[in-house]
Amino acid sequence: MRMNLCAILFVFVMPFGLKAQNLPNEAKTGLLLGLSYGYGLPGKDMAKRFGNHFQAAINLELIQDKYWFAGLESGFFFGGDVKEDVIANLKNADGDILGSNRAIAATYLRERGFQGNLYIGKLIPIGKQKGVQGIRINAGVGMIQHKVRILDEFSSLVQISQDYIKGYDRLTRGLMLHQSIGYQQLDLRKRLNFFALFDFYQGFTKGQRSYDYSTMQNQNGKRLDLLTDFRLGLILPFYFSQNTKEIYY
Repeated sequence: MRMNLCAILFVFVMPFGLKAQNLPNEAKTGLLLGLSYGYGLPGKDMAKRFGNHFQAAINLELIQDKYWFAGLESGFFFGGDVKEDVIANLKNADGDILGSNRAIAATYLRERGFQGNLYIGKLIPIGKQKGVQGIRINAGVGMIQHKVRILDEFSSLVQISQDYIKGYDRLTRGLMLHQSIGYQQLDLRKRLNFFALFDFYQGFTKGQRSYDYSTMQNQNGKRLDLLTDFRLGLILPFYFSQNTKEIYY
């Protein structure tokens, strides 16, 4: 997916010619490709299932001359703190699980999730330095999904093999709202382009599995999954000149 996006951008850019230099006065729009990584805290129903997490994200946005922008973003979040023991029913009185080889199985629970959204926003310039530095705010709507990943180190548990694992992973999905506020810099002299953001996600989700083997009931009730993240990201900008057939990056 990421390689295809880069290839499309390269093919689009080449006919016009590229010049790596400062943004000219006549350039009014640009494409910003961002890569970011951050740390987050869960809230409400999300906090009952998972602890803190990390997120890696990629975004592509179009910015206009008045510093309005619109874009799309996708992120993968993950963590090692799972509070709900989804395989509790497989454990014996000592808390162990015996595998098909009659040895104690080595199992680990992990958080895995994905979010994707479309957003619009505004960059409010501050200062008089060369380039654009300012407060960035944006809001969007999209989808969020998460589940419990069960790792069986020796692949000895028939109970969670193949499709059986769907009865334990508590796959959850739903509509998501997203807001961000932070600082963004497009430095035309040093080419240090980055952002630092606080993100707020509200997921209106429900379980996607019809039956959960651990609780012996369904897990498809309505949920409110909240996440609060702090992310740092690098930006690769491509600026479009209005008066020439050139793109500056």
